[in-house]
Amino acid sequence: MPDDTELRLRITGDDPAARLRSLHRWLGNEDDLRGRVELRNRPIAPGEMGGVADVLAVALSAGGAGTVLIRSLARSVSTWLAQSRADVSVTVTTTGDTREVKVDIQRARDPEAVLRGIEELLEPGRSDRA
Repeated sequence: MPDDTELRLRITGDDPAARLRSLHRWLGNEDDLRGRVELRNRPIAPGEMGGVADVLAVALSAGGAGTVLIRSLARSVSTWLAQSRADVSVTVTTTGDTREVKVDIQRARDPEAVLRGIEELLEPGRSDRA
């Protein structure tokens, strides 16, 4: 995993901006993720008074610390989805938006599947390794 890896989380479904703020607060309470999660607004469109939050950016680091952060993120997103009781899904993309994994309430019931999906997102072919 490159040193400057960043994951971007987007929410689709009911009231995505409010749900994104909720997930931001949730992840900010995780010791491993505190200070690594940033709420970002999309650019202001003509006629709008301000930007709308549309993505959470999670800064990761290489090596063992990166693995800890990925595990914390996967568990936390899974738990948040299960407790939110909303019809939403979270799409996680890499810095270059070249690969993504989508997590919905059904998939969140298996945090290990979420973890494997995010690991595969960051390191394609990883799940095939011994």
